[in-house]
Parts: sequence; C-alpha cells; structure tokens
Amino acid sequence: MAGLFAAGPASADSAPGYTVFVGYADTLRPLPRNFPTPFDTAAGVVDEGLPGSASLDGGAIRIANATAATENVDYITVSFGPCTFDLWPHNVALPFGGQLVLGPTATGGGDGCTPGVTTGPSLFDTSDIGPNGADWAGNCTQSGVVPQVTVSVNGVVTTYPDTGQVLNTGGVDGADCGRPGIPAGNESAQWVSIGSPPCATGAQLALAPATQTHTVGQTASVTATLSACGTPLTGATVDFAVQSGPNTGTTGSGPAVTDANGNASFTYTSATTGTDTVQATVTNAVGPIPSNTVNVVWQKRPTAITSTTALQPFAEGGVAALSSTLTDAGNGAPLPGKNVTMTLGSGSTAQSCSAVTDAAGTAACSINPVTVGLGPQPVTDSFPGDDADLPSDNAQHALVYAYSHGGSFVVGDRSASGSVTFWGAQWARVNVLSGGGAPASFKGFEDTPPAPGCGISWSTDPGNSTPPPAGALPAYMAVVVADHVTKSGATITGDTVHVVVVKTDPGYQPDPGHPGTGTVVATVC
Repeated sequence: MAGLFAAGPASADSAPGYTVFVGYADTLRPLPRNFPTPFDTAAGVVDEGLPGSASLDGGAIRIANATAATENVDYITVSFGPCTFDLWPHNVALPFGGQLVLGPTATGGGDGCTPGVTTGPSLFDTSDIGPNGADWAGNCTQSGVVPQVTVSVNGVVTTYPDTGQVLNTGGVDGADCGRPGIPAGNESAQWVSIGSPPCATGAQLALAPATQTHTVGQTASVTATLSACGTPLTGATVDFAVQSGPNTGTTGSGPAVTDANGNASFTYTSATTGTDTVQATVTNAVGPIPSNTVNVVWQKRPTAITSTTALQPFAEGGVAALSSTLTDAGNGAPLPGKNVTMTLGSGSTAQSCSAVTDAAGTAACSINPVTVGLGPQPVTDSFPGDDADLPSDNAQHALVYAYSHGGSFVVGDRSASGSVTFWGAQWARVNVLSGGGAPASFKGFEDTPPAPGCGISWSTDPGNSTPPPAGALPAYMAVVVADHVTKSGATITGDTVHVVVVKTDPGYQPDPGHPGTGTVVATVC
C-alpha cells in the first residue's frame, strides 16, 4: 500500500511501521471539507508547523504510528527538484496511535524555492514551486515536479514520491488554475496516502443509522464516519448534538475521537416521547464539516403491573392492604414515581385507593373500612399511562368475609379443609383435633374473645349456654381452627392455630340440633 512501511518480523533493530499522508493546508481561502483533518486540534496529534495559525498556505505531511510501540522519527525532509526543506524538529518520539503533522513554519506565500537545503522557520508555499525551483505562481502549465518525502524512523530511511502531486496542487498553482474535479481558488487538499491522487470531494462526515426507534428509557446510538474518498480519517474530534426534538441541546458527555476506521459514536437516552434530529460536526482550523442529520424516534414505553397471585382475604369493616409493582415490560426495570390505582370490587360499590410507586416500582395503599359485598371480589391494579409510558392493568383476587356476632365458631385442625361442621350436637365427634378429643359438651362456639386471632386462646361455656348468633350467618365467615379443646369445671378453653373462611351452608340454627356446616375456601392466618 502506498505510504505504508512494513517493518517485517520484530527484532531489536527492525524498522517500525508507519503511514505517510499528504495534504495541503490553505487557511487564506477557507474550505473546511478540503482542509487536512485532523491537523492541530485532535487527540494524539502533534503539529510541528504553526499550530492554530490563520495564515497557512502550504503543503502538509502527516505521519501516523501504525505499530504498538513508540517510534522515533529521526527527521523528515521534502524535496522539489533541487530544493530540499528540512524545517521540522528531529528525533521526535511518536507513541502508538500518535500522529505527527508537518506544515509551513512561517506564514505567508512564497514564489519558487532556493536550491539546496532550507532549514529553520520558512515559507512552504509548495503550490508555487516549478521546475528547478522556479516561481510557478499563477502558472497553469503542468510543472512535472513530483515531490519526494524522505522519512527516517528508528534509523531506517525511506523516500516516498508524491506521484499524485498533492503537495504542489497537481503541478499548477491551484489558487489560479483549476484541476480535474477541483476548481481554482482554495488550495486545501484533504489527507490521502502518499502516492494517491488528491481527493476532489474532500472529507465527508456520514452519520448513521438514518432512523431508529426506541422506547423511552432505552439507549440510542449513532455513529459518525469521517473519510476522504474512502480513506478513514483517524484522530479527529467529533461533536454530537440533538438539534431538535424532545432532547434538544443534548450533547456528548465528552469529546469523541475517530478511530482507525474513522468512526466515533454517541449514545444517549430519553425520558419523553417524540422525534429527535441528531447531527455530528467536525471542526478544523477553517470551519465545520457537518454530517447529514438522522432521526431518533422515542415511543412510549410498554409497562406491566404485577402483584400477588394468592387469594387475599379481607374482613368486612376491616382494612384491605393492597400493593402492586409497575415495571418496564421490555426489561423488567422498576418504574418509580408513577401513580397506580387499586380498586376492590366492581360497579357502583367498588372502592379504590391510589399510591405512587417507590424506587422498586411498588405502590401500596389501603382501603378502610371495607364495605364491598361478601365473597369473591376482583382487585384491579391500573396505571393510566403518561407522557412516557403506556397504560397497563392487572387483576388480583380477593375474598371478603365477616365475623359472626358475639364470638366465633370453631373447627378441629385435622378437619379444617373441605366440608366442615362448625356447630352442632355432634361437634366433638365429627371434628378431629391433633391435641386429643374435645369434651362432648362443646358444641362449636366460643365467645371470648369476640373476634378471632391466630395464636390467641379462647374460652366459652358448655353447650349453647353461651348463645351463638340467633340469625342467619354471614355467607363467608371467619372460623377458628383449634388443635385442642379442654374443659375445666364449667369453662371450656382452646387455642387458635389458624383462622379460615368458611362459605356457610343454609340450615343453621342456634339449637345444636340444627348443625352449622360449610366449606373452607380461604385461610386468613
């Protein structure tokens, strides 16, 4: 490849590898896309000419270290026939990835050159040098001069001919003479590998992809590619910005620098919906090189609400503690700060409460007191959506039950599933308790305490001397589960290992001869 010196197998005295590029720097007649980029304002670039000068008019050479080690650039000279320019520092250490740029060391324009070796600060107006150093200013006749760039790195000297005549603007004075595809005027020429023809179109900054679509909270990434006639331009600083849309003004968190393929990337996210227009820009000594614009479309994020799948029993007149969790349906991430409504029941008797999701995406609220009807009730979790997120809902399942009046009915722990008998003359015979048989005088109702609770003891009188409820029982009723029942004197006591909900059957009467039966449908505790 023109301009590439391959070192061969590594050894202590082997020559390094590097790439030689040539261009032309003209700040007097600015044309950003043609000005050699990077030149003196990029990471890893060392300008040994006149960094930051606004009065450049001369050829330029760039040496890029293509090895994984630091190179020692002994010297670089450029010859135009009998004239040799040795203007730049010798013995420069160039680290891996580093780039050395050599241009004019004095401002202004010059006509021709002096045969021999020119050193020190000097004009390097190479477009005006003709045969044998003649003044070629304003001359549109092909000079036939092929510049020669001699590079010594780590003691190995190689001379590269600029057969594309980039350094001397095609052998004519480019300020006054047009060339194929290049009009007269601006003389800048973008970097090309030495031996290649000039790049008439200059640098191009292409931004891709043209369009991408994401949901709010995801990450968008765009890549800018800086090249000249297919050759990547490495080491240039790229600025990215959102020009319009919901994220107008968003820029990169730091400078992005083109890599070996001329690529630099920018990533960002959005909290709102809409379409962003993004553009990249590379700015050199004479102005900006803008990219095309691309669109990033931000759509509302799909959401999901989850909650317990277990049947939740709530006491009539008590508190219904509800909770649900709102997440990003795509990745499961919690969504904090969102308002969620939870509704117990349906229709005109439904009850609702609302809460804002916390850092874990969980919303919790309570309904107090519960007034919806007894039995199975739906619980609907609802997120209405907002500017960033789509709505979602979820169904929980609840069972509303009531306490019997004046105390609680009891069943044995080994009989506390399926069909049960919680009241009757044969209670002690049909209920099995792990702690042993119950006294025959216990008919199934306790009155102290009046409401059941797991882990607490209870007491009552024998038979129906402590009267059970006189009227109809609740359709869904809390019932104590005991593992032992004992009698001492006129007092019967027991414990509460569980509280269950029984769907009661018709036929109950407070007379033990009319048993109370039903089916266990839920466990309270």
